[in-house]
Amino acid sequence: MMFNMYYNRSHYLGCTVVKEMPSAVNAISNYVIAKYRANVQNLKVVETKILSPEENMPAPPGMSGHGATALVRLEYELNGKAYEENFYGRRSAIEDPQNLAIMWFISDCYAFRTPKGKVADNLDLFQTMVHSFEINKVWYDVFLKISEYMTKAEKASIDATMEQFRIRVAADAHISAIHRQMYEDNQKAQERINEKFDDNIRGVEPYSDPSTGEKVKLPIGHDHVFYNGASGTYLLSDDANATKNLKGNWTEWNRSH
Repeated sequence: MMFNMYYNRSHYLGCTVVKEMPSAVNAISNYVIAKYRANVQNLKVVETKILSPEENMPAPPGMSGHGATALVRLEYELNGKAYEENFYGRRSAIEDPQNLAIMWFISDCYAFRTPKGKVADNLDLFQTMVHSFEINKVWYDVFLKISEYMTKAEKASIDATMEQFRIRVAADAHISAIHRQMYEDNQKAQERINEKFDDNIRGVEPYSDPSTGEKVKLPIGHDHVFYNGASGTYLLSDDANATKNLKGNWTEWNRSH
């Protein structure tokens, strides 16, 4: 997190204070991979990719939220065996202008590891894993209330007891309603993130007909996609003039985000 009133690398409510908020790729690389893959050998980052750029996300009243998702693909050796592993994650941030603070965190972080060269054979399993996660609504509501309570208690130096907090939680139906709405909004954002994860795992990306808005998912790695409505044929090419000498009416489709 970033907090102007605390020193760099000091601690605030269990969080480490840093001067700058990292990008999604750097957050995964420098905080997740650096911690959880420190014991591997010959670690090499073979690909990084932004799956979704910075976009707005739900935040408490008076604050703003945004986040971006990224992929970091690794190759390394462990106990004499070669592995490849994909790390997917979202660097989210809540900005509090009143206290000049940015609270950032890594969420929706998944890692898929296979023996080197076996990722494609496990795509169905990976997709099942991603879609099997679900937040417990009761836990999420209490978690947010505790977080808000601890933050306010720290700022105001209030020596409150957990019994006082329990009474407050029981009576604060309005806050609970806000949290439920935040949960629903986060679920919608999670669905969008999972769809991007799916597309990356399957090696496809969405394209749309510029005249009708119709969408279709096609293999990645091409600069141009053309569609022939009469034959229902798609042409994928890196050449903008690929259909110049072809018969029929070809329309170039746009990459969707």
